[in-house]
Amino acid sequence: MEVITDGCPCVRLESEKASLFENENTLPRFRSEGLEEEFHREYETAVREFQGSLGKTYPMIIGGQEVLSSEGTFDDVSPSNTDIVLGRFQKGTRENAKQAISAATKAFGSWSGTPYQERVDIFRRAADIASGQKFRLAAEMTLENGKTRYEAIADVDEGIDFMRYYAEQLEQNKGFEMAMGHLLPNERTKSILKPYGVWGVIAPFNFPFAIATGMSTGASIVGNTVVLKPASDTPLLSYELYKILEQAGIPAGVYNFVTGSGSTVGAELIESLHVSGVVFTGSYDVERNPCRSLNRRSRGPLWQRWAAKTRL
Repeated sequence: MEVITDGCPCVRLESEKASLFENENTLPRFRSEGLEEEFHREYETAVREFQGSLGKTYPMIIGGQEVLSSEGTFDDVSPSNTDIVLGRFQKGTRENAKQAISAATKAFGSWSGTPYQERVDIFRRAADIASGQKFRLAAEMTLENGKTRYEAIADVDEGIDFMRYYAEQLEQNKGFEMAMGHLLPNERTKSILKPYGVWGVIAPFNFPFAIATGMSTGASIVGNTVVLKPASDTPLLSYELYKILEQAGIPAGVYNFVTGSGSTVGAELIESLHVSGVVFTGSYDVERNPCRSLNRRSRGPLWQRWAAKTRL
């Protein structure tokens, strides 16, 4: 029996069916082994190393290729000290978003036809890579988002958990392709989980690794392709997610990373007839607009995760 808390998969009870999935749970593990000082040393080393590489310029990645915007870049600054420029990211345009949607459309046929076991393997490798980089990711998050070391490592852990949990679910359910009962002797029926196509993933600033990873993994591990637009306050963690997946072997075009404003990149993802679905996290006021836009067009699913304190 799985326990889901605020969208986070949690480990089954020991009395339930054995599972490959186990929470990453970094800080409690260090503490249980009497190694909390080692936890602090690893985190602080990662912070110092990241501080030595600030100010880089980062590209968008579309169809596996680095792309620069004709509109230039914007600064990704630390909320604790806005004089600290963590990096410079591209001011993506509607045209860039269209290019990413086109790349994702081209990749969809091959990716959706990839055996689910291969997709599972890619995301398990990605989870292992992220686990090996967790202190660097947490250090970047502290400087980019403002989370404490404890909150940042938990955010990274949750993203890793999502990849492993979804991989396990797909594997245990055999790709969600199952034989069904039949009425007539010569009748053969089965249930098949079919991917939609291209998904726009619009990620928030508050859980810059966990929610971006969870939303995009849920879409892509079952055969959809993704255009990921991070919040402009926290683009670095989504860029790192892309690089992790690239290292894990995800094919070009399956994931596309496009930075820019909600009024350009975000609007194109929501309004494009070539996007089959959108998953979005934000406030009530912000989320009403994509709801209305998609309702007018009457196409595609829209999955939204509203902020906890918004009115319903």
